[in-house]
Amino acid sequence: MVAESRNLAEGVPAIFPPIGLEANRKGLQLAIDWALDQKIIERRLTVDELFDDVTSSLR
Repeated sequence: MVAESRNLAEGVPAIFPPIGLEANRKGLQLAIDWALDQKIIERRLTVDELFDDVTSSLR
């Protein structure tokens, strides 16, 4: 639905953040690494551990 709305917003100058797990994987892994460095989490998680099958397939 968000992607459809973006497509309808022709001519509106804006920089949109990426949609989807793969498009955000690098940033999510970076957040995990920072959380580990700050001892907020006890072990390095994978991005896939953060989302279940249903959530990771949303677009």
